[in-house]
Amino acid sequence: MHNKKLIDGVANLSIRSHIACVTSADSIRTTDKKSRYANLLLQYPNLTKPNLLICNSKHNVKHYIATKGPPVFSKARQLDGNKLKLAKQEFKFMLENDIIRPSKSPWASPLHLVSKKDGTLRPCADYRLLNAQTIPDRYPIPRIEDFHHILKQTRIFSKIDLFKAYFQIPISEDDKQKTAIITPFGLYEFNVMSFGLRNAPSTFQRFINEVFFGLDFVFAYLDDILVDSSTEDEHSEHLKVVFSRLEQYGLRINLGKSVMGVNQLEFLGYMITPEGSKPLPAKLNVILNYRLPETIHQLRTFLGLINFYRRYIKDAAKNQAVLHEYLKALFTDASDYAVGSVLQQFEEDSWKPLAFFSKKLTNAQKGHSTYDRELLGIYLSIKQFKHILEGRQFTIYTDHKPLIFAFQQKNEKASPRQLHYDKIADAQIDNQDLNELRSKPSLHFKQYPLDSGKLLWCDISTTKIRPFIPQDFRMHIFQKFHSLAHPGVKSTVKQIACRFIWLNIRKDITQWAKSCIHCQKNKINRHTRAQIATYKEVDDRFSVIHIDIIGPFPTSEGKTYCLTCIDRFTCWIEVIPLANVTAETVAREFYDHWISRFGMPYRVINDQGSQFRSELFKNIGVICGFKVCTTTAYHPQCNGKIERIHRTLKAAIRAHNSIKWTQTLSTVLLGLRSALRGDTNYTIAQMVYGQPIRLPGEFFEKSKSILDTDTFAKELQKQTELLKPLDTRRRPQKNFVHKDLHTCTHVFIRIDRVRKSLEPPYDGPFPVVKRHDKYFTVTIKGKDINISIDRLKPAYLLLTEVDAPHHKKLDTAPTLSNENLTAHQETEKQQSDLLDKDVQKKLHALVDVIMEQHIAELLKQNQELILALQRTHGSSQKVTVQFEKFDEENENFDCFLERFQTYLDVQNIPADSRAKVFISSLSAKLYQLLKNLLAPDLPSDQNLDKLKNVLKQHLTPKPLIIPSRHKFLNRKQNEGESINSYIAELRALAINCDCDSNMLNIMLRDVFVSGLRDKGVLDRLFEEDNIDLGKNVADRIGKWRKLVKGQRILWDKG
Repeated sequence: MHNKKLIDGVANLSIRSHIACVTSADSIRTTDKKSRYANLLLQYPNLTKPNLLICNSKHNVKHYIATKGPPVFSKARQLDGNKLKLAKQEFKFMLENDIIRPSKSPWASPLHLVSKKDGTLRPCADYRLLNAQTIPDRYPIPRIEDFHHILKQTRIFSKIDLFKAYFQIPISEDDKQKTAIITPFGLYEFNVMSFGLRNAPSTFQRFINEVFFGLDFVFAYLDDILVDSSTEDEHSEHLKVVFSRLEQYGLRINLGKSVMGVNQLEFLGYMITPEGSKPLPAKLNVILNYRLPETIHQLRTFLGLINFYRRYIKDAAKNQAVLHEYLKALFTDASDYAVGSVLQQFEEDSWKPLAFFSKKLTNAQKGHSTYDRELLGIYLSIKQFKHILEGRQFTIYTDHKPLIFAFQQKNEKASPRQLHYDKIADAQIDNQDLNELRSKPSLHFKQYPLDSGKLLWCDISTTKIRPFIPQDFRMHIFQKFHSLAHPGVKSTVKQIACRFIWLNIRKDITQWAKSCIHCQKNKINRHTRAQIATYKEVDDRFSVIHIDIIGPFPTSEGKTYCLTCIDRFTCWIEVIPLANVTAETVAREFYDHWISRFGMPYRVINDQGSQFRSELFKNIGVICGFKVCTTTAYHPQCNGKIERIHRTLKAAIRAHNSIKWTQTLSTVLLGLRSALRGDTNYTIAQMVYGQPIRLPGEFFEKSKSILDTDTFAKELQKQTELLKPLDTRRRPQKNFVHKDLHTCTHVFIRIDRVRKSLEPPYDGPFPVVKRHDKYFTVTIKGKDINISIDRLKPAYLLLTEVDAPHHKKLDTAPTLSNENLTAHQETEKQQSDLLDKDVQKKLHALVDVIMEQHIAELLKQNQELILALQRTHGSSQKVTVQFEKFDEENENFDCFLERFQTYLDVQNIPADSRAKVFISSLSAKLYQLLKNLLAPDLPSDQNLDKLKNVLKQHLTPKPLIIPSRHKFLNRKQNEGESINSYIAELRALAINCDCDSNMLNIMLRDVFVSGLRDKGVLDRLFEEDNIDLGKNVADRIGKWRKLVKGQRILWDKG
């Protein structure tokens, strides 16, 4: 009897019947007595018992439901009379078979009736709310195609379908309440795993993989099992092993859906044959007879059918490309009260509609002009069909021609609408900045008339007309351009400087772009990474400990979390399972398991967990006499002693491959405490007890030496006092601390929590209260909070932003220590400290104005100002002008050395400081090159001459002799080149030929004569017997010039 049908398994006949007051609805199957597989199946009668829904569990597998958040529940759904009657009968049947039980759970999922293939209804639960709260189990489910790899040289196949397989997996007692299903006639919860639970497939797949572990001839996809063999005898042996495993684990076979010992069968949508797998003919007929898709949805359905058998189609991607890459077109229109569009596809020389869209206009939109309404129709239509059009080319058709002109218009012709040139023209009158710019010869100003008749001063020295912008309008223009996409400093400068002009335009834009709050909060240039610090060494055991909480884990014996504690000196670790992480539980367990064993520590270091920051835990610290030290937020390196052990602990627990992790925890801790440490070459137990602990499996006892108690205690204390902590090993890393962090008044804080999409990576700016080497104290919402320096970056603010009332100013100017500063930063700091604030402002203003000019000219032109500043602030103080660094791309190194020597002489730099100043004038790339050339020596230990020589030899190497001679001997007079220039070039090339003076004169003469192209000059030279390139040729050329009335002898172009 199955599905209200009386079935004859031998004759394969069935008849529908009516059932009344029945307690079992299982199928009853008979087998063919002549089949060898039927006789084999009869040896395992428990596999085909029809009267048992749930067997006694013969395994330890249970289904756990790990959830987050409070319980979820729903109201009972109303059912009509027939459905309600059917649901009551089904629930009565499940109660009698211990599938469900009455419940008092706070969880409640509604009842849902699902239609079967035969038209009947199956009651089940709607677990969508529960599944949303369930932590997913990532155990992999095999792909359907994965069974192909076992079909090599196999000819006999069997397909086994398990009967009520899910019901053979019990649910953990603690999680049964979460499966509660609410009905109009009561609340019930499942004793066994039911369909619809989020992690049910993962649990069953893990279980079935355990059942058939080591059997390469079996492929199990949930409750569908495929067995393949080469011969019938081998297949019988394989089935015997499979049946034994199924009976061992208490599973049963659904004979109605099982096929055994055949040459071909259907399995998971494929036809399995000795030649391999192939598509099912029924599914191929569906594809062949599929009508032509008329909508995007139908096209996607068709592509899904094809992709199921994609592995059998040659060049599938190439053949399907035309279906994916059809050009789309969008037809739009607008009226006085609505907008509409149709999405069409061009096919077979005609447009065919795919989808339509229309929307009624609001009262405000009805008042728009025709142009705006047509444009609104395009915008709403593209937004409606975005999921289809995105990533594809498409054409917009509209009956409003002005829109076409708007899209074809160049951006350069349209000026910002917000600018009022009349006001700008008025502000240009008697403007001092304008008069100063007009006096510059490189600029060309001209007045252009406006529509109002006023004149606007513009610069036309470039290819574009650039209006002069007075002071009041500059920030407004910058905000309009920069707020479009918030580009970088260089892009913003180019974008605005090519359209407008004012005095110091590049400096203003650079400062404003650098101070943009939105850019600083959303752009990541380089994260701060300070040098790793170490804690102060401790000399006593159990004086300083680190604690933390890990979890949640799968529930084991009611425990979900762990409190971990580790002693910094000995690294002794304690792991305490917790049922919850409330402050009361954590404090009690810490006292019972650590303090009661090892006494009171001096300090307890923990993270920002609310349990450790609670008043209860702080009060326990006061009572017990230890100090609670809290690390900075989102910086696990501060508590790295305990954080690192977590990875080792979790890996060890996972290696036991047991969900009951609380039972294996003691064994794991025994192994960790008895393992030799690489830094001390001792075990943790030896550091605590003075001797190793005995482990399971040791054959021999340690020889016992007779020591009295006093002697042993004294020896232990003596050896303990000799123990000294070692430096923590760490991997080398590149450190980076922004040079402005030690002077900035405000900082941005990196957001290290999981951010939402498009959420800024930084928050701030926040004022700095106090600085330390590893953390800053900043004010956030009126509270002073310690933040790790690795999460900070300096904030650049305008004066108006710094003076805002919500910002808290520093009373003093604390600075960072110079331990992490480079030599270049130290030199700049020493120079800046010599000046007070007023002198620095004047001097920086001076450098900003003239920074684009040559440094030698700078020093000469501004020498009077420097001397005046020196006289104003006393002769003991020295005013320093910043030296312009070497530009590898645009400057010769010899020219740089000349500039540097001039700078040293003018500034009167002491001899012992010149090497450091030279290092500070190098770029980061050039300094790294110098460091590599001097390795293993350091640049800071060398004198100036050696530093210059090392770089000069590398950057300006001496030319090779053979290439130089080759270039010299092949030098010819160029077209249009004068004789004097030709001779000068030959002399320059001859310098690197390494010849004596006599040979050099001979070579100069020969090359000069062979390279001349002018016949008249050659004839005159040939008339001379002894030609000296240095004197004779020069004299004769002078005479010839007089004869030709001063004209230069050039190469005859004809």
